[in-house]
Amino acid sequence: KGSLYQGGIHVPLMIAGPGIDVGPSRTPALAHVVDLYSTILDAAGANSSVIPSTIPIDGVSLWPLLDGSKTSVRDWVLAEFFGASESNKTGKAARDEQYKLINLDSGAQRFFDLDADPYEESPLDRDNLDAEPLSRYEKLRDLLESIPAN
Repeated sequence: KGSLYQGGIHVPLMIAGPGIDVGPSRTPALAHVVDLYSTILDAAGANSSVIPSTIPIDGVSLWPLLDGSKTSVRDWVLAEFFGASESNKTGKAARDEQYKLINLDSGAQRFFDLDADPYEESPLDRDNLDAEPLSRYEKLRDLLESIPAN
């Protein structure tokens, strides 16, 4: 989709099958493609203990969302866009349930309140944030900074 903005990375995920007891429903829970591996293990009745401990598993199982035992399984998701020739398009993004931080390779940074601005039209001014959004900004910033450079 060619963008770190919601139009480029926010896509639907539909799961159906035996053992999914929540019926037709929709959840705002965060999920990432890396979660499918752990979810399939759970659906098959296995768990991550069948995988050697030397093999890291990045995802978490979405099964608790599907059996109705939880409404959320992860606090944040990451996205990366690379390969474009313009550094104002490539970079990394981290989001939690409400906020999203985009760090572009050009050095630009954008921070959004997705509840108030779902189309990411008006980045928040970091210099004028209240305590809660500032805390969330700092957590997302630290998360992005912890990711090794390519």
